[in-house]
Order: sequence, then C-alpha cells, then structure tokens
Amino acid sequence: MGTVTAGVALLAAACSGPASNTANPPTNPSAQPASNPSNSLPSAKPTTAAAPQSIVPLQATAAPSGQTITLSFELWDNNHFDVEQAMINEFEKAVPQIKIDVQHTVNNYLTKLETQLAGNAAPDVFWLSTAWYPTLATKDVLVDQSPMLSRDKISFQDYGPIYVNYFRFKGKQLGFPKDWDTVALLYNKDLFDKAGVPYPTDQWKWDPESGGDLLEAAKKLTTGSGPNRQYGFIGPVAGQRFWWNFVWMNGGDVLDKSWGKQIVLNSPEALAALQFCGDLAAKYQVSPAVEDYATQNADAMFWAGRAAMTTNGDWVLANYRKNIGTRFKWDVAPLPIGPKGRISETNSLGYGIWTGSKQQDAAWTYVKWLGKEGEIALAKGGAVFPAYVPAVDDFVSAMKDFNMKPFVDAQKNAHPIPESPYFNQLDDDLTKELTEVWRGKTTAKEAVDKVIATMTPVLAQGPDV
Repeated sequence: MGTVTAGVALLAAACSGPASNTANPPTNPSAQPASNPSNSLPSAKPTTAAAPQSIVPLQATAAPSGQTITLSFELWDNNHFDVEQAMINEFEKAVPQIKIDVQHTVNNYLTKLETQLAGNAAPDVFWLSTAWYPTLATKDVLVDQSPMLSRDKISFQDYGPIYVNYFRFKGKQLGFPKDWDTVALLYNKDLFDKAGVPYPTDQWKWDPESGGDLLEAAKKLTTGSGPNRQYGFIGPVAGQRFWWNFVWMNGGDVLDKSWGKQIVLNSPEALAALQFCGDLAAKYQVSPAVEDYATQNADAMFWAGRAAMTTNGDWVLANYRKNIGTRFKWDVAPLPIGPKGRISETNSLGYGIWTGSKQQDAAWTYVKWLGKEGEIALAKGGAVFPAYVPAVDDFVSAMKDFNMKPFVDAQKNAHPIPESPYFNQLDDDLTKELTEVWRGKTTAKEAVDKVIATMTPVLAQGPDV
C-alpha cells in the first residue's frame, strides 16, 4: 500500500491551507472536470499524532447530575452500518452523559426527513448528501455551525476543502463534512482467468463509437443464456456509479453549473455517452437487461459471480467483501480512459444539526466528535474515505486486500456530482426515461428531451446562487 500512501501525499501537496469560501447517495459541475488544486486533499498525517478532541461543555441543555441526554441521529447507509454502530458505541463510552437513539432509514430517506422537518419532529442530528443538501439549505432547518467552529477553535485545515465547501451556503457552514468517494472498475479475477482475458489496466480506453477496451473485453466475457448467462459488464441505470462518469469522460455534463437551472445532457457529447451506456445492454447485450434486475440487483449479480466487471464506489467495498467472501477473487482497476480523460464523480456526506432541536449543545458535542474521532473509527473500520485527511491511510490499510490506488488517484481529476435543490426529482425523471434507452425502446436524445421539458420549469424555481 506504499504507492497509495504516496499517491495521497502527492495529491495533497497542492493544497495545505484551510478552506476558503459532492451512493448513496457536489459543487460546480461544469463542462470540464474539477481539477482545481482547491479540490485536492491536504497533506495526510498519521492519526496517532492527532491529539484527542476536547468535548464541548453542555450549556443550556446540560442534564442534572447523574442523568443523561438522548440525541436522535438519522442515517441511511446499509453497506457498513455495523461500523457506524460501533463508532456510536465508542462515542457513548467517551461521553457517557449523551446517548444516541439511531434512526436507520435505508429507503426514502429524504422523503422521511422532509416529513419530519415539516412536522417539527426531525432528528437532532442527521446525514446530509451533497446532491440534495441544497433542498434543505434554503429552508432554515440547518444550524449554522460556524459560531461553534470559531468558539472551539476548530480549523478545517485537515479536511478536503471541496468537501468543506459543499456544505457552505451564503457564508454559513451548514454541515460538517463526513467522507468522500470516487468510482472505479471492480472486476472478477476468476472470470478473467477462465476466459484468458488480461485484467483491466490503467491504459484501458473507451469511446462511444468503438467501445474501446471496455467493450472488447466485455464481449469476450459474456457467455451463456437465460438464468445462467454471464455478463461481461454490469451497467445499471444509475448515475453516480455509472453513467454520470461516462458523460463527463466524453466531454458532456448534467447541469450547467452547481445549483444550475439548465439541463445540458442534450449536448452531442453527453448524448453519445448516454447512448453507449444504454447500448451495452440493449445493443451489445454484454450488460443485463433492465428486466434482469427485477430478480437480482446489480450488486447481487456481481456477488454471485454472474458478471466480470462493474463500476462502483469505494463505499461498497466492505459490503462486497462480506457478501462475496471466498467464492472468487476480485479487485479494483481504474475507470477506462474516455475521450476527455479519466473522470470519476466525487461526493461527500455531512452531519447536519436541526434548528428545531432542543439539545443543540449536545448535538454539537456529538458532531464535533464525529468529525475527528468518529472519522478515525470509520476509516479503521473499513467504511469510507474520511473527510478528515489524517485518517485516509487508515481506510486504505483497512482495505489492504484491494488495489485502492484507483480510488485515491481518481480524486485528482474528479467531477462534483450534480447539486440541486431538486436533485431527487431530477434523478427520478432521468432514471425513468433512461430506463427506456437501456431497454432499446427509445434513443438517448428522446429520453433527455422529455426530461428537459418536464424539469426545466421545476429547476427555474430554484434560488440564484
């Protein structure tokens, strides 16, 4: 793993100061990848050298002696919930006067959260996603953490600036960055060996006309029929893990800018990439048909050894390792290089505090702990890349069975995910219409035109940012 650690250090060298101013489920998705040095991670330092974070004294919400405060905390991920729970247990040992009531909402998280907020019954602390964070940023439901950060002299110097800035809005820090991710190519080594196909390399290429190395290998690795069919590649109708990255690598984009009001997927570059992604299933049949996912989802197909390759993020590694076990050997390779280079999405989650909470001091005590000690615990537990950079190497070490370099290197030329107050509605509409492209029933252009007609009036209602 030494080369990966070196990669983090080289990546970090471009930015060592504090921020100025993201499955699963972002900032400035322009036509070009976000390769500005301010998007890079500051220098990694060993977590053993980090001093323990002090506990914020409870003020207005302090409990009488011998009593405890219970905070409600909502999150959604199911890939590494065991690590999240272990981290929470660790907090309760460190701060015995605060207990955490976990609300684990795997499905329809944002819908539930918005209902809770509207009913004045939201959790004290909850996860934020950069994709739909703007939905809440404009509603005065998130506590500005800036005063507490200043009071407790917390610097974001050891955090990736892009991930800090994701949760800033009009000068307010509305979320504490939790993690970051990128996407790479996961592949089944046993299936490659059996077919005599060389493993993917960092020199692999793809383009929407020929398909390149990706399509060539996928064809060789696709065999059989019916329930026993083995696919060369799994490419579901999913933006973050799949088609967003291919649109960007071909020079296209989803929105005109961060919090943008214009959908730009109708550019020739974006349409060609979308058509290629759909054609992998509909035309070339090297990827499962939409109907195949009804009985076995994309992840389960890979776990079962029914596919040689898929694209996915680092956040799934622990879950994949658990579900695959020793059935076959698998590893990680970089995304194939597109016409405009190799470009992965990058995203971040954050911790928000509800403005209606009656226990905001205790909530801040928890969030502050999560932001450092919690980051170290998540990284060592093999959950995610932490936003707290000194713990990045801990995650790499926890995943030492795999080639983590593609995920680390991808951050240097990563593209923020499409950030919008109407992200969920846009994502739902795109999934609905693009599904017909994956079925071969319509073209990418026809699908995108429908989404533009439906969503443009909606996006126009957003704030000017």
